[in-house]
Parts: sequence; C-alpha cells; structure tokens
Amino acid sequence: HSVDDVKSLALYESFNELVGAEIDEDMEDIEDQSDLIAALAGSKVEGRPLRKARTITVASDKPKSFEFDYCYNSMVDSEDEEYAAQEQVYSDIGSEILRQGLVGYNGCLFAYGQTGSGKSYTMMGRDGDDGIIPRIVESLFETMQHDTTGETKVWVSYLEIYNERIQDLLSAGGVAEGEVLQIFEHPKYGVVVPGISECPVESMDEVQRLMDYGIKRRAVGATNMNSHSSRSHAVFTLRLERSARDGYGEGEEVGDAKVSLNSRLNLVDLSGSERTSKTGADGDRLREGTAINQSLTNLGVCIRELAEKAGRWCRMVGGGEWLLT
Repeated sequence: HSVDDVKSLALYESFNELVGAEIDEDMEDIEDQSDLIAALAGSKVEGRPLRKARTITVASDKPKSFEFDYCYNSMVDSEDEEYAAQEQVYSDIGSEILRQGLVGYNGCLFAYGQTGSGKSYTMMGRDGDDGIIPRIVESLFETMQHDTTGETKVWVSYLEIYNERIQDLLSAGGVAEGEVLQIFEHPKYGVVVPGISECPVESMDEVQRLMDYGIKRRAVGATNMNSHSSRSHAVFTLRLERSARDGYGEGEEVGDAKVSLNSRLNLVDLSGSERTSKTGADGDRLREGTAINQSLTNLGVCIRELAEKAGRWCRMVGGGEWLLT
C-alpha cells in the first residue's frame, strides 16, 4: 500500500544497526523470508521478521502481536532493494509535517523504542547521514528561499525532560547550573515554557550549531542495554511565523491581503524504553529508568485515547500530570 493510506496518527517500526552490548552470541540470523512489511492503519498483524533481519533469542516461546502502519528495514546492505535510507524515511514522514507546518498546522513526531534501536539516529542522523530533523530544517530553508508568496520567520528551542524536570539545552550555563523550567497551558498560545531560550535562525548552519550544542548537553549514561544511552526525552521545536497572501495553500490570491500563519513543529527523541530488570540499573539509573518508563506509559495511554477518539469531538485526553504529555 502507498503512504497515502497511512492515517494521520501513524506508528512506524524502525530497524537499525544494533549497538554495543546488544551484539553478542545470543544473536542469530533470521531465515524466515516473509514478505510482509506493511499493513494499513488499525489492522492487527502477527509480528514477523523482515528478510535478512536479526533478532535476539528470548526465553518465552509465546508469539508477540503488535500494530504498525509501516516497517522500515535498515539492517540490510544499503544496496539492497529493501534498504530504508534516511532520505526515504524523511520523504514518507518528515516532509508532510513540514508541509502542514508551512500552512499553519502544528506538528509532532516521536521516535520511540528500546535503547539502541535507532531513535537518535533516525531523528538526528550520524556521520553525514542526516536524520529527519536536519532534513526538515534544510527543506524548510530551501522552501523559504524559493517562496514568492510570503515571508517566513523561524525560531528554534531545544529542551530535555530529565527525571521530570525541564532543562533548557540552549541556555548559556551548564545543565546542572541551569534553571529548572516550568510548563503551563495558556488559553491562547497552548503549551508554553516560560524562560526557554528561543533563538531566531536564518540558515541551516545556524540551526546545526544549535543542535550540536544541545546534543552535547543531553543527559546520557551507561546501562547494560547501551553504553551511551540517552537518559532524557529531548524536544527540538521549530516555531514558524509566516506572513502570506490571503488564500495561501489554496491556490488563490486575493489582492494584497495578508494572513498570518503560526505553527510549531515538535520533534521528539524519546529516551529508551527498557525493562528495569535488563538494564542492571540501581541508584540514579534506577530512578531515571522509573521516570522514563512511567512517562512513556502515560504517553502510550494518551496516543491510544487520541486514536480511539479520532474523528470525534472531545475536550481533552489525559496526561497533564506528566511533563512529556
């Protein structure tokens, strides 16, 4: 099925190169040559491995069922016809979020999964292989450069949620020294974080420097699952303010009338979801893991409620007690 069949609230499984401690003698090649790699939104399928993928043998023989809209395979050779390159993932997912943002719609993209499964790689990239966030930014400035229908201004903010505390990753001081920020629901502007650094940007280079600065300040730590595991949820936000001729996006021009289009694109690299018993965590790591798993569980509940209420009017789903949601 084409990507057009995927619903607005979509789940994607990403298979990427496993890292560090995950590559061990318990791993084996999958011989199953199953062709099933995609299913329509809402359908329930039995989880089956992709061709040439890898797995870790587990003690339980019980089959595990899960739901997804599309499955990307990045574990085969890059020359393989089934290889899902970063460009394809951006084209299928990121480009639509940007397109909607430019006509005034807010967007949000989460990368969720076990530590080491490729979340940060998918969102940010590695070694010159850009992820979704750099590609969105680059496409944004390319679009602005060739835009003759209006003017767009861009601001960037970057925060992390660590142990249920918000830290500004773009502040001048060290993270440990930085002020712990609060989050509020504003009746007009929605969710706001007073005091967060919001930097005006005019080029990809400026954004890249801010991203690099923020990444170095994220809370990371070693667990049995990953020697360099992100221990916080990171939220990279693009705020767009566009002044365009009335009718922009509808193929119309109405004299010199102007409309203001405002949107926020929240691009989220979640901390790794993992069983505490497998991480070897204690002390600070155990507290981190508990906060991470509780917030992710609540996120799952919110997403399920949104999916169930899709197309129907509702006041608000739950989740206000956790910073992430």
